[in-house]
Amino acid sequence: MQLGDLFKHRTPENWQGTYNEYYSYVLGKSLFLDLCPFFTFALLFTMIFDKTKYASFVISPFCIFASILVIPFVPMTEKGATFSFKYIFIGSDVFRLYYFMHLFLLVFGVLAYKNYSLKGKKLLNVWLDLQLVAIIFFSYVIIMSYALDIDQNTTGISRKDWEKGGSFYAIHKNLKVPHPFEAVIFYLLSYLVINSLLLIKYYINNYSFKEWVKFKLKRNQQLA
Repeated sequence: MQLGDLFKHRTPENWQGTYNEYYSYVLGKSLFLDLCPFFTFALLFTMIFDKTKYASFVISPFCIFASILVIPFVPMTEKGATFSFKYIFIGSDVFRLYYFMHLFLLVFGVLAYKNYSLKGKKLLNVWLDLQLVAIIFFSYVIIMSYALDIDQNTTGISRKDWEKGGSFYAIHKNLKVPHPFEAVIFYLLSYLVINSLLLIKYYINNYSFKEWVKFKLKRNQQLA
C-alpha cells in the first residue's frame, strides 16, 4: 500500500483497477475497516495492556469466529489446489501473511477465550459488553466508510465486498442469494455463533455436567 500515490491522486504502476478502487483499498486496509485486521490489533492491544484478561476475552469470540470462517478458504486462493500440509502451517504461496493473521487470531483468540474464567460472573453484564464491542466496531466502520467514501474492505457493509474480487465474494458464492439478503443472513449467523461461544464458556465455567442437566430440566419445567 503506497499512501504517497494516494495523496498524489494516482495509482502505482502495477495497480490494475481505477483510482477510486485503489483509494478504497488503501484506506480500508489502513484504517482496519475489515473485521480481521481490526480484531488482530484489538487482541494484541488488550493482551498486552489489560492485566485482568477480561477485555481480550470479550473480543475473543469475534477472533475465533473470523479465523475459523476464513482459514478453510485460503486454499481457494490458488488454482487447482489439492490437500497439502502447507495450507495448515504457512497458507497459500501468495497469501502467507494473510493466513498468518488469521492463524494468529485463532491461536491467541482461543487462548484469550480459555484463560479467563466466568465463574461467578453475571452473564448479562458480560453479554452486554460483547454487544458493546460489536456496536463500537460496526459504528466505527460505518462512520469511516461513509465519511471517507470507502466502498471496499468494510466487513461486508459495502456492496462491493460481496462482488467478484471483494473480501466476502467466497461467502456470496456459497450462500447463493441476492444482495442484501446474503449480508443479512451472514450477519445473523455470525451474531448467533459469537453469542453461542459466550454462552458455552459461561456454562462450562459455572456448571458441572450434572448441574447443567439440572439447570436445563428446571428451565424446561419453568417454560412448560
